[in-house]
Amino acid sequence: MLLNFYKTFAFRVICFITVLFLSLFYCSARAIDLDATVNDSSRSTYSSSQPQDNKKFTVIKNASDVSTKNSEENELPPLPKILQQKQTTTMPVKQYSYEKNTTQAVYTPTKTKAYRPTNIAKLRKGMCFEIVNTAKISDYQKAGTYVNFAAPKDIKTPYFTIPKGTKFSGKIVDSHRPQFTCNGGLLVISVNSITMAGKRQQIKSVITKVGDKKVFFENYKGKRTYWKTVWHKGAWGRALYHEMWKTTVNLCAKGSTVALSPFTMLYGVICWSGNTIASPVIAIFNKGGSAVIPQGTKITIKLLEDVNIMY
Repeated sequence: MLLNFYKTFAFRVICFITVLFLSLFYCSARAIDLDATVNDSSRSTYSSSQPQDNKKFTVIKNASDVSTKNSEENELPPLPKILQQKQTTTMPVKQYSYEKNTTQAVYTPTKTKAYRPTNIAKLRKGMCFEIVNTAKISDYQKAGTYVNFAAPKDIKTPYFTIPKGTKFSGKIVDSHRPQFTCNGGLLVISVNSITMAGKRQQIKSVITKVGDKKVFFENYKGKRTYWKTVWHKGAWGRALYHEMWKTTVNLCAKGSTVALSPFTMLYGVICWSGNTIASPVIAIFNKGGSAVIPQGTKITIKLLEDVNIMY
């Protein structure tokens, strides 16, 4: 039963209180000085074994006294003199004052006479003269293509002379290739400028003749070959008819073959007639000739209105 008492909680509590009491009774008392105002000298002379009446305490009123006293005791070397920074001098900035000019200049226009050159002459409407193209022109070229011309010789006018080699320029207004029904190609050319006195000057003219061929309504056309094509397509029937005629004559010359001569004659007539009737229809599906102006061809132009030319 005594062994069970040692294992109980009450026994453990009694043991703990007993150990705690003995430790507090036999331990010496110790004090910790937390006064920060006591200097080092008072701390060195302080002893807990001396009676309290013999202890000397030094009261410090100001914290600066402690710092000055410590500095005197330690006798630190003097600090080096701090070099004074060089003072930078700033130059004064000149201020300029601008005065606004309120007076406005009055512009007085000077009257000058308009310059009118005296070397200007008028070319009358309906005047015709010859030029030549400097390059080949054909219906292969599209509308809007520029073409150049030149004067093959001096062109005399009532007021001045257009020298040989003077440049003319124009453009193709319309063009198309040869078409069916043996219709030829088309070229519509407009000559609209002349270069005189180093300047390109506008004129309005129309082509009336290309080489020996007259041009109507400004349309230079290729050859229309309809009838020529009809005749060409009927050549086969005509040739066969002539062969059959010769054969018929030879058969009639021999008495034994006279009976065959009408057949050969009839065959030749039928083929010739059929080919002659069919050739106009066949010619519809053929095309005419191209419109071509070889280089250096003489072309006659006619002015459509009065024009002032500077020369």
